[in-house]
Amino acid sequence: MAPYGAVGCITDEVTGKAEEGFSPRVKNLNLIGPKVRRLRHQRSWSQNDLAIRLQILGMDEGTRGRVSKIEARLVWVSDEDMIYLARALKVEVGDLYPVVIRKSDCLHEAIGAAKASRYGVA
Repeated sequence: MAPYGAVGCITDEVTGKAEEGFSPRVKNLNLIGPKVRRLRHQRSWSQNDLAIRLQILGMDEGTRGRVSKIEARLVWVSDEDMIYLARALKVEVGDLYPVVIRKSDCLHEAIGAAKASRYGVA
């Protein structure tokens, strides 16, 4: 057995499965989570406040738990959900992306940096 995956996670070298009691490292599944969190904080809203606004707009999965997972970058965000988020936060969809991505000449590097950053890129 050798360290693999998450910090402190031991996996079987043959199967690649994590041993019981450990959770595998999760990749950042969206680019907008940190920006959604910042925009929500700017409005002094709780995650529940944002979830209520999403539900009023008609987002089926507009729950506090879903907002939390989006902000933590644990879930992929559909185009439809991005529209709901933008409308609830009263911004354009493009404003959900980090500035470095929107203004970058080298998009590939900017997206890579945003994915690698735990908190997104400002």
